[in-house]
Amino acid sequence: MSKFVYICHPYSANPAANRVKFDKIFRFIRNNFKEVVPFSPVHAFSEFYDDIKEEDRKEVLKLCTDVLKKCDEVWVFGNWESSEGCRLEVKTAEESGIKIKFFNDEEVGL
Repeated sequence: MSKFVYICHPYSANPAANRVKFDKIFRFIRNNFKEVVPFSPVHAFSEFYDDIKEEDRKEVLKLCTDVLKKCDEVWVFGNWESSEGCRLEVKTAEESGIKIKFFNDEEVGL
């Protein structure tokens, strides 16, 4: 049975570099956890919204937390404490009783 996992990693501070990291995280998960279906909010929403516009940012964060609440787990990567969005996602997972797993960059090869 598949497990749906939300990928939490900073994005807006450096979108180009962090998009590459999301790609690496996605491949890490698919190569090492065959039962996991990873959900990447960056891949799902970044093409449709302008992160610089406050109204777009709020809309994306709302969409992200809505999807997160449907996932079985949240896997956290990178310097998440520095990211407002990541802090919100971790808090949402905690409040929703969703299991959270933290990874360090070395595990993933970032």
